[in-house]
Amino acid sequence: MAWMWPQRTGVIGHEYVSDDVYAFDRLTLELEYLRAEVRDGVVVPVLARGEVTAAMIFGLGQAELELPAALADEFWSELGLPGFREDFDVLYMPATYQSLERLKILAQAHLIDDTEYASLAQDLLDLQVYDAGLLRLFPRPSPGSTPGSPAALRIYSVAFGRVDYLEGPRITIEFERPMPRLVSLPHPGLAAPAFPQLYESPVLSVTVALYLLLAALLLVLCFALTLHAKEPEWAARALAQGGGLPLRASRLPAQAFMPLVLPLMILVAYMAHRLAGVFLLGSAYPAHLGDLGLASLVVLALLILRMPAGHLGLTGRKLGLSVFAGLLVGFFAVVAGSLSYPNGWRDLDVLTWLSTTARALLVVALTRELLLRALAQTSLERYVGRLGAVLLPALVAGLAYLGAGFVGGGLTGRTLEPLLMEGLLVVPVVNGLAGYLYLRTRNLAAPVLVSGLVELLPRILTF
Repeated sequence: MAWMWPQRTGVIGHEYVSDDVYAFDRLTLELEYLRAEVRDGVVVPVLARGEVTAAMIFGLGQAELELPAALADEFWSELGLPGFREDFDVLYMPATYQSLERLKILAQAHLIDDTEYASLAQDLLDLQVYDAGLLRLFPRPSPGSTPGSPAALRIYSVAFGRVDYLEGPRITIEFERPMPRLVSLPHPGLAAPAFPQLYESPVLSVTVALYLLLAALLLVLCFALTLHAKEPEWAARALAQGGGLPLRASRLPAQAFMPLVLPLMILVAYMAHRLAGVFLLGSAYPAHLGDLGLASLVVLALLILRMPAGHLGLTGRKLGLSVFAGLLVGFFAVVAGSLSYPNGWRDLDVLTWLSTTARALLVVALTRELLLRALAQTSLERYVGRLGAVLLPALVAGLAYLGAGFVGGGLTGRTLEPLLMEGLLVVPVVNGLAGYLYLRTRNLAAPVLVSGLVELLPRILTF
């Protein structure tokens, strides 16, 4: 049985092992802002369909929350408390089999013959079997993650009863007593939309269907915005000869169009440098600088060929429509991906704000769109048709992202399904929308703004 609600996804089918109980003297768990210490405790593994999914920890515990000044003030205004420092006797946390083993090593725990705690854990589950909070699919740690740094905890405290604490793009704290209260604070260090269900694990089929529906609605928006856009003269002339990217401004024979081998080389080079870069440098590889270098070489070759800038979308034609469509589609792509509207600005200094904006729009988006849209997509129209020309670069962008995630250790600290969804759904959809807008406007401003805003807005806005 499964159901969906933001931050409330859960499955029924958990159980506890009846004879696995591990005792320890002292255990410290540290999240970014919450520290929990347990003395004279025991660990009881939690199973779902025979696999370890969590751990229930009993003992003499104390949890203390230390927030930055700005968040502490907001916490005070929301709850009327200067902070949170509570004693507790039960703690529930997500785990895998491997992270459970690391947890036992961290606590120096040893197996004991005592079924009392396992029975008590089962009683807790039975009392709250329909409580989505206990069965919530917290971001599960990867097998190699440090068990001392989980993303979420549930504690059963003395004054507040059940308290759920989750650190993600937002810091959420839910209290059971004296009345149910939920405090949600923006995480100052994470630049990501607020709890998109797409990035939970496992990803439910209804979640994928929801995002596909949102993508279809964005495509309809693109169609409506560009419904009356007409082909520029050079594109109409090229279409009469089979489509493609003409190398000259005047009417020339078929040999004057960019051959198939060149856009394919661009796509292969785009993917190759990203995979090679993360293989050599890991996640520190500046992929946008690799794109910039590749784009510079291609532009130099085009200057030698004296290709008109208008053939690459570097034109003032339909500029107003392109800017409006790019801004609108880019903004709603971020909103659709986050399943929420932005509620404020991140606390960034002016220099950081300007550098982040310039990097997203003038380096990351501009070079990517010049390679994938202006060059590759326009050239491919002659050989795979316009639909194929839009889809192929979008697919290559997604595969490059996915491959870089695997090659560069992208699964460290995360599960497989979110990476697959990003590489096979999110990135291709954004690139497909950018490609469609470029096809309709033939102005590079539209796709640059779409991909640039998707890169920029999560870094400067809070959700």
